[in-house]
Amino acid sequence: MMNTDDFDTIELEVMKKILSDGSVEHEILFEQYRNRIQASREINQCGWYTHFIIRDTKRIAEQKQMRLGNVVLPIAGMEYGIGFVLHVAHGQIDTLEAYTFEENLPNDLIVDA
Repeated sequence: MMNTDDFDTIELEVMKKILSDGSVEHEILFEQYRNRIQASREINQCGWYTHFIIRDTKRIAEQKQMRLGNVVLPIAGMEYGIGFVLHVAHGQIDTLEAYTFEENLPNDLIVDA
């Protein structure tokens, strides 16, 4: 059964992959992630959303809404794994979206999160 720490571990690996191009913008976004205050995590059978509150910190110059990612992580018990997209708004990370591909999350990912 997964708990908050398990989700945090998965999300850290995903954020490293999404923000791995070495650009200044990705470094700023990853620093925001490291200094985040997690607001909430909504989990359902098709995935989850982790919404972040960011401390007053440096923002990227690009202020429009962006989606970064298209990262897929293999998960035991799932044929296609879980996909991830990072939503950025107003120069800072906003939400990490996890989604499935035509299958439900295993029950142990849904319970006790």
